[in-house]
Amino acid sequence: MPFAPTQAQQPFRIADEQAFFSGIDLNYPGLGEVKEAVEAQRYDEAAERYFRFLGRRTDRRFMYGPENRDEVVADLRRLYPDFERKTLEKAERTLAYELPIEGTAYRWEHGDITWRNENKEWINIQNRMAYLNDLGLAYWFTGDEKYFDGWWHWIEDWIADNPVPDHTVELTGGTWAPHRQSYTAPHGPWRALETGIRIGNWLQSYHYFADSPRFTTERKGRFFRSAMEHTRYLYDYLKRGACGNWETTVSSGIIPLVVLMPEWKNSEDILRFCRTTLSNNLKAAVNDDGFQFELTVDYHRHVGETATKAVYFISELNGLPGLDDEAMDKLRKTYDLIARLKKPDNSNPSMGDMGVYFKHARSEAVHDDADFFGRAAVLFGDPVYKTLAGSFTAEDYVYFGKTGYDRFNGIPTLPDLAFESLLLPTSRLVVMRSGKACRDEEGGSLYCLFDNSPDGAGSHNHHDYLNIELFAYDKTLVVDPGRGVSYNDPLFTAYYRTVRAHNGVQVGTDGKRQLAKKAGSDEVRNEAWESNALYDYARGRLRDYDGVDHERELFFVKGEYWLLRDRLTGEGSPVLKQYFHTLPGPVERQADSLSFRTRYADCANLCIVPVGKEPVVASIEQGYMNTGNEHDVNVPAPIIAYTQQKSLPARFETLLFPLKKGEEPPVFAPRSIAAEDGADTTAYGFSFVSGPERRDRFYRSDSGREGRFDDGTMLDGTLGFCREQDGRTTLIALRGRTFAEGDFALRSACDNDAWLRRDSTDRYTLYSREPLNEISLPVEKRGRRQIVCLQDGVWKRLPADFGTRKASVRCPLQGTVVLRIEPKNGKTPDATFR
Repeated sequence: MPFAPTQAQQPFRIADEQAFFSGIDLNYPGLGEVKEAVEAQRYDEAAERYFRFLGRRTDRRFMYGPENRDEVVADLRRLYPDFERKTLEKAERTLAYELPIEGTAYRWEHGDITWRNENKEWINIQNRMAYLNDLGLAYWFTGDEKYFDGWWHWIEDWIADNPVPDHTVELTGGTWAPHRQSYTAPHGPWRALETGIRIGNWLQSYHYFADSPRFTTERKGRFFRSAMEHTRYLYDYLKRGACGNWETTVSSGIIPLVVLMPEWKNSEDILRFCRTTLSNNLKAAVNDDGFQFELTVDYHRHVGETATKAVYFISELNGLPGLDDEAMDKLRKTYDLIARLKKPDNSNPSMGDMGVYFKHARSEAVHDDADFFGRAAVLFGDPVYKTLAGSFTAEDYVYFGKTGYDRFNGIPTLPDLAFESLLLPTSRLVVMRSGKACRDEEGGSLYCLFDNSPDGAGSHNHHDYLNIELFAYDKTLVVDPGRGVSYNDPLFTAYYRTVRAHNGVQVGTDGKRQLAKKAGSDEVRNEAWESNALYDYARGRLRDYDGVDHERELFFVKGEYWLLRDRLTGEGSPVLKQYFHTLPGPVERQADSLSFRTRYADCANLCIVPVGKEPVVASIEQGYMNTGNEHDVNVPAPIIAYTQQKSLPARFETLLFPLKKGEEPPVFAPRSIAAEDGADTTAYGFSFVSGPERRDRFYRSDSGREGRFDDGTMLDGTLGFCREQDGRTTLIALRGRTFAEGDFALRSACDNDAWLRRDSTDRYTLYSREPLNEISLPVEKRGRRQIVCLQDGVWKRLPADFGTRKASVRCPLQGTVVLRIEPKNGKTPDATFR
């Protein structure tokens, strides 16, 4: 039997003027004449009086209205000289019923608009109707009524083709029909997310046209009846009690409408419920690091900026109670999180479903992030947000008005703003930095994001476990390609979501296989983190990847390079592939046939060099990237791949060495360092040239036990680092308990991070996270000597034993200290002894 809806199944329908006015409290102050007309059933007269009341009301405010037109237009022309031209260009396309949506232009001849089909993503974006605001601004700039006519055609066509669904029941999938449309169907005009965004755009664009002579009472009636249907429908959706970016979007979309229409009978309840929903979503969905629980940068940003606009509208613009303190704290943290993740050029790293657009091989210029941080600066008044925003956009001027513009300009900037390396423990993200590392105009900063997070909540995750993204000097050099131009991109699932599209290690030959390390899973985790003045170190682990455990370590010699190690353990001999994605541009294989170097012009470049003893096969494969140009999508981009197949365990040791613009790399000349006969079988080492007359050596022990090497070095721990300059050791570093090399040694009673650097013939700098029991350092001069220590501004004599070539200090030292060898009873310059 065909479905036959009844009135009881139409809880959202506003069928006529009588039904519309039955939803309004006609006793609201100022509606006396409206009430009189309604009671006499003169609905046309009631509508005329009601819309006149809306145009004159002063108890509630929108951001702008016809009374602000002249001032706003004059300011936009003065402050943003190119904005009018760009707006009119977009408006003309909209008048021609042509929409560029995520890389493709869609056109409807003669305004015969299609609102539903199986191409879910672009039809969803079309139904959000953000393009209506371009028509509104064009109307304000020109006064040409053709823009109203175009705007009304889009509105009227949508209302006529898309009656509000009859059901409150959650349905999924199926062919679209009004009575079968669900809140979360994969496509269609009444999907809740699109509905929440659309009503916000309707309301914004309405205020441009509110005084148009062609905006008749009958048209306003149709507009507001549909708006009331939107409100009832979305309120019902929110009462499901879900948590996520949809609920934040829907709440923020209908808040301005119910704030502006307090006389609607359900407005107070809806506003209260939306405010609670928004607060609860921020408190539940934003973790202690400030990251929204989908763990995807684009969706996180959307939640933050959407909630910010809603808060501003409620409390700042209309003086109504806003969100509670805990929710506001979480909202602020959403901005702090993005600040912490920023690359030195002020761009964002890519995580999960994120649109990433790169302009081929050009240098990535430092840019503003005004679209995100500008509104945060207005709401919170924070100089960090003002600095990262850089400027105030024309769109924000329209939204916040001159008050917001003046408030933004009154906030100071921080020219010396810089961020440090950090671990975000709840999100399991590591950011490694050196240099200014924030809005770096001079191009001296290095950056790496190391992602040890599991899947976020929702469906926007990729197979990107233990992924890295690397930026150096003026360019992103190891890149996450993002999600393609849209969810309809044929490569979205086939390529962009796979392990092959990320900078990780693929186990087996099925590159399309998707893992599902659910939100909060301990199968992906950060296992170690250390950051000090010399280096950053992080270790992450992915457990049970087709029966294989993957451990990834990243050692960052600050200001210079990264050493990446992948260790895979388990059973069998699977094919293993390690991937590095570079931007479109030339990649040159080096003479050793294993190393590669990018060859971008006029910007930084990258050398990728295998330095371990494991045999690998090197290749260049084809990946893809998007430029953001609708005619230039899925541009081929190189993937550097290293393959090996052997009985597990297996290792990749890879040097990632960035080069400044015009800089030539050293001849790396990697060499293996063997373990001493009979020593720990998991101990191994290698060295390579890292600069002029400079060689760096690394020693490892997979077991973490004491390992000895055939060059006389001893390591009791997981990692030892040693630097030679002009043939002599100048630096050693330890992760573990003991590292001894020649005349240098560091010994600790527990696992420790420590380093000792020779600054001159008789001066050293020491760092130790935990107390060191003993250090040894070389002595070059004969005679009676002593060792003094500068710590916390005070010089102290240290007990020391002097041998022929080295001295040993046996007293606990911790933190960063300066050591000096000098004649016994001598006087240290500017020293005060205690």
